[in-house]
Amino acid sequence: GKRKFDIRAFCLVASVQPPVVLIHEGMYLRRACEPFATGDLERRFPHLTNICVQKHHPRFGEDNVWDLAQLQAHLEQRGLG
Repeated sequence: GKRKFDIRAFCLVASVQPPVVLIHEGMYLRRACEPFATGDLERRFPHLTNICVQKHHPRFGEDNVWDLAQLQAHLEQRGLG
């Protein structure tokens, strides 16, 4: 099924004038344990990708947190990479 996710990427705006932005190359993606559905908004697992919520799901840890290489492999498998 289609699961909700968010991507965490990090940068530091060190200065606005002159503009200085430092970008961290690492990132990670957090996935919900259950497929997304709009029918039941009371259920937290399909809607919140927070690890503090997802860690209580029986399937947590299987593939909830991906690094950039895992995301790229997933996209390439679907012809999107």
